[in-house]
Amino acid sequence: MVEAGGERTFIVDHGIEYTFYEDYLEKIHRESIDSVYICGLEIEEYTGWNIIEYLKKHPAYQIYFSPSPRIMKIDAKKMEGVLGLHPILHLNEQEILAFTAAEHIEQGARDLYAKTQSPVIVTLGERGSYCFDGEGDQYAPPVKAAVADTIGAGDSHMGAVIAARRFGLTFPEAIEAANYISAAVVAKAGGLLEAEEFQKALFRMPEKLRKKLHLLQQGTE
Repeated sequence: MVEAGGERTFIVDHGIEYTFYEDYLEKIHRESIDSVYICGLEIEEYTGWNIIEYLKKHPAYQIYFSPSPRIMKIDAKKMEGVLGLHPILHLNEQEILAFTAAEHIEQGARDLYAKTQSPVIVTLGERGSYCFDGEGDQYAPPVKAAVADTIGAGDSHMGAVIAARRFGLTFPEAIEAANYISAAVVAKAGGLLEAEEFQKALFRMPEKLRKKLHLLQQGTE
C-alpha cells in the first residue's frame, strides 16, 4: 500500500528468500566477490546466525549492512554479532535514532562507529544524506524529486554507494552520487529503473562525479 506522501506499507510472508543455510553459503564462489550486502530481514530470521557465522569465516569480505525498519526487532545478540563484523552501516534517520537513543544523527553515528569501526551512512529523505567516516561529519545535498512512492529508495541508495565505492569514489562522493539514483527511483512507481531512466539519473550528476564514474570518457556527454 502506497500512502499519499509516497511512503509504503507492506506485508512480507517470509520464505526461501529470507532463510539461509550453511550449505547454501558454502556454494558461493568466493573468488568472484569482495563485498557482501545483508539486510535486517535476513538477519532477523532464525537462520540469521548462519549468515553471521559464514561471514566470520571470511573476514576479507567488505560487508554492508542495512538493518531496515526491523532494526528494533532483531535479537540483541544477533546485532552484536553483525556489528562485530565491522560492517558499513546504512540506515535512515528514524532507524538510527531509535536504535541508539541518541538525540541527533551525528551522535548516533558516533555510537555505532564505536562498535563497528566502519563508516555509518544515514539517509535523510528530502534533506539528502550523511556519513560519519571516523574523522568527521559528511553531508550530501538532496536531489529534487516528485515522490511517486518510496519503494526501493533505501536499497537503491545502498547499491549506488557500493557501486560508487568500487569506482573509487570517497564516501562523501558516494553518498552524493547515490542521492541521484534514489531520487530517480522514488520519482516513479515501483523500485526499478529502466536503462534509459538510469542513464538520465547518471547524467544529472555533477561533472566531478561523472568523471570519476568514467562517464565522460565514454563519449556519452
